[in-house]
Amino acid sequence: MQFYIEKSEEKTSPTGKKYKRIIANGQEMSVWEDFVSYDDVQEGATIEGDVRRSGKFLNLVDSGKTYPKRISKDDKIKEAQDRNKDNMSRLAIERDATNFVVALIPTLYKDLSEEELRKKRDDWRKWLSGKYNEPFI
Repeated sequence: MQFYIEKSEEKTSPTGKKYKRIIANGQEMSVWEDFVSYDDVQEGATIEGDVRRSGKFLNLVDSGKTYPKRISKDDKIKEAQDRNKDNMSRLAIERDATNFVVALIPTLYKDLSEEELRKKRDDWRKWLSGKYNEPFI
């Protein structure tokens, strides 16, 4: 869409990012410094772009530019819970593998070196990783 810029004022956001506050086609909006034609944004100019709403503000953005989908708070919570579940599963497997080796030291593993015990723990960890979601009967 074509916009005729009636008024332009350069500003800086609280985070230090430059932008121009403009009135174009009778609407007040912002043009941020990452806009392709940012240097051409001045009073009397006509520029091409699209309008996007950001909260209560209108922003002039590059035509056809796609923006990543915003992730909702619920999605972020679910993602964090999934990560937490994965971490807890990994830690439980590590704990169980160590407990199995420690329990078997007096009987089956009494003559093994420290390095061989570590290898046995790794073997148990691999075995448990494949079985973790199965019922333990």
